[in-house]
Amino acid sequence: MMQENGGELTTKEDDWQVYPFFDRSDKKRISRTCNHIGLETKQARSWRNFPFNAIAIATNGSGDYLILLPETGNEKQLGEVIYSWWHEEGIPQQIADSINDLLIL
Repeated sequence: MMQENGGELTTKEDDWQVYPFFDRSDKKRISRTCNHIGLETKQARSWRNFPFNAIAIATNGSGDYLILLPETGNEKQLGEVIYSWWHEEGIPQQIADSINDLLIL
C-alpha cells in the first residue's frame, strides 16, 4: 500500500479507490494525498454501524469501504486481513487474507 500510495483496484464485488498515506514532503505530494487514510477513516466513522476500531483503506464511492481491523487479542496492532464494509449491512466481511492477496484477485 505504501509503495503505490493510493490508486485503484478491482475485486469480485466492486471497483475501489485506495486511500493514500499523507505525504507532506512537498506541495505536490500534499495535494495528491489530501484524501489520506486518517482523514477518510474519520469521515467513515460518521456512518452508523461503522466499526469504531476500523481503518478505512478504500472506498467504492457509494459509502462502502475496504477496512482493516485490529488483530484479535491486540487492539494496538492492525491485522493484515482485508474486510469489506457495506453501509447497508454494517457488518465487516473478510474478502482477503492480506492486501497482496487482494491485488492478485
